[in-house]
Amino acid sequence: MNHWFLRGVAGLSGFRNPYDMHGGESFTPYFQYHIGDYKNDHYLYFKKLPAKGLYTGEVFQKMYEYQGYDLIRYIEFHYGAYEDKVDFLRWLRHETLREQRLMKSYRFFFWIRFPRFKEKLQTTS
Repeated sequence: MNHWFLRGVAGLSGFRNPYDMHGGESFTPYFQYHIGDYKNDHYLYFKKLPAKGLYTGEVFQKMYEYQGYDLIRYIEFHYGAYEDKVDFLRWLRHETLREQRLMKSYRFFFWIRFPRFKEKLQTTS
């Protein structure tokens, strides 16, 4: 992606994904995570340091495990641990809206798991 023409074409065609291009960069961990094997708790787990896209995706995938008030507890667990509460809420709101827009682009596959996922995003927003 060092060539200006390739960057332009990739952006116009929808193949320029900053999460893929900047995989090695650090990111702000709004939700707490551990490197290691998965455990049944509120933390996110990864085998190695995740890229931004994988991290953000796992925040929302983990929400899928919870129902009702347990989803609120999951979010409050991470909210309580993050120092800048306004920044946390701004990030969560922005990413929730992004996930909702993304789901609309998959309108033909809603029966797979989207009704339950929509419920999680509505609770989050």
